[in-house]
Amino acid sequence: MPSYPAGTPDRIPHWVRLLDHVLALTIACPLVSLLWCGGFFLTDTYIYPNDKPFGYWLIFIVGSMLSLNVHIHCDSLIAISARCPDSAQLLQRLIGIVLIVTIVFQWDGLWCLLDYYLGHTQISCFYCWALGTVVLCLTGCRNNMVTGVPFMCRHDRAELLFAATTRFHAKSYGSRLWSFCDQLFSIFVVQPSVILIWRGLWNIQDYTLLPKDPVKSANISCLAGWILTILNMGGLSTQLGAVPDPPLDIRTDVIRFPIDYVAQIYKTHVQYTALIKQQQQQQPGQRLSTSPLSKPLLKTNRGTAKALYPLLDEIQLPLPDSLPS
Repeated sequence: MPSYPAGTPDRIPHWVRLLDHVLALTIACPLVSLLWCGGFFLTDTYIYPNDKPFGYWLIFIVGSMLSLNVHIHCDSLIAISARCPDSAQLLQRLIGIVLIVTIVFQWDGLWCLLDYYLGHTQISCFYCWALGTVVLCLTGCRNNMVTGVPFMCRHDRAELLFAATTRFHAKSYGSRLWSFCDQLFSIFVVQPSVILIWRGLWNIQDYTLLPKDPVKSANISCLAGWILTILNMGGLSTQLGAVPDPPLDIRTDVIRFPIDYVAQIYKTHVQYTALIKQQQQQQPGQRLSTSPLSKPLLKTNRGTAKALYPLLDEIQLPLPDSLPS
């Protein structure tokens, strides 16, 4: 959180955090689950439903290649968003749609391929779970097991939407070849390993949790998931999950579960109120300061702030030439 001047709260109230977690559980998580379920069913129904292996291979390859392209061009997308903020809004929405299709294609394609070639058996579920776990542990990427949860609330900002973390951070070495190989490794080794684990654990429940009563089994699984998530929710907002595993670099290797939608609005409101007070207290002809309060606002919440508080235009806040990274 950015530093605040005197009189501004230096922490988010507990009721704001609680509301964020409630929204994550009751809105974000169900919507993401519905999106995934709908995407899976649509691909199974309309993409070569009568040619099973070909349709599965097609959506897996298409999804993986689209994901690879987004990984390769993520820096360019961030730069374009920074240069053209207005066009960036449309670009981010379009890329968001592409990413949704990409993820559904890759996951559903590989999942169905595993079902097709390994069959719906308990032993295949254990094989998938064991293989995925071993690969992630050997490659030092085991924290990826917990980074795909549906209750994360990521904001529509270029540095988040176009973030593509890889295993070896080869892009920082300046070699395009090594960077491309790093992207391939992340797309075709790390991500499929996560799918293997999810497929194994998902299907194991079908065989072990009241297999003769699928409705009751689904209700118990859903209720247990909600209870366990609620019990752990206090730690989820600060739990680490990243690529690669330790040793960690806090600047590049660590990501946090972002469950702070209401908290962002609260901070924007606090900052806006402070700006209004600053405007009222300033002397005639005095330039309104953009540091340290307003720079985080301009950097992270400008669109939201202007939508919620149109008086920002009346403040005529001077936009700095450059913002801190």
